[in-house]
Amino acid sequence: MHATLLIKNISWLYTCNKDEEVLQNAYIALYHDKIIKIGQDSYKDLLDPCTRIIDAKGEIVVPGFIDCDFRGSCKELSGDKIREEKNVLYSMYNNGILTVLSKKREEKSLTQDMLLTNTEPTIPVLSYTDSLHNLSEEKFCLSCGFGRDEKVQASSLQAIAYDIQRMFCMRPTKILSAMTYYPAQLFGLEDRGSIEVGKNGDLLILRVADIESYFRSIGNSCIHRIIKNGIPVFPNIIRC
Repeated sequence: MHATLLIKNISWLYTCNKDEEVLQNAYIALYHDKIIKIGQDSYKDLLDPCTRIIDAKGEIVVPGFIDCDFRGSCKELSGDKIREEKNVLYSMYNNGILTVLSKKREEKSLTQDMLLTNTEPTIPVLSYTDSLHNLSEEKFCLSCGFGRDEKVQASSLQAIAYDIQRMFCMRPTKILSAMTYYPAQLFGLEDRGSIEVGKNGDLLILRVADIESYFRSIGNSCIHRIIKNGIPVFPNIIRC
């Protein structure tokens, strides 16, 4: 099978699988919306004249982020509240949050999925409105917390990730799993949350040296490219 999209020369590939595996100088091959191969060897047998190639030299690749506690601005949306919520979702997308879990409704687009869930989390879901001083759980998830507090309208996970790393000297790959793998496992999203063969091609290409540098870059998303279901959608939508 030939790839429809190949991302090559990835400086650091953070798979966010159960072992938090990180690969250096790697590539990812996708066939339409699915990942078909990840490796550090030759990828020439995966190419044909129609394969679109992205060179990620000097960049890192991580799974698309997941926010598992989006509550919206109010129970019934109308007028300005609809526009406000749409703006927040768009800003979350620009900050790499490609999947949003909500108890309100389900809504999908080319660039972002809002999935309806009634599952009660069995591990902590932390947002900007929570105190981090008592964090002691081995596993947790991160959320922007939009709708928890009308005064807090965060649309990125960078700041809370940085605070956790700074306060607890936690390894960056574990914090990254709290934005990807853990919420996918917690809410039964078997098709995303990690970079593995067979998973959806929800990927972020970040222009940073490593994931720790991304956490420190508050106010600058550092996102160079966004790929949703195997389609490059940021900065420009390119159909393979």
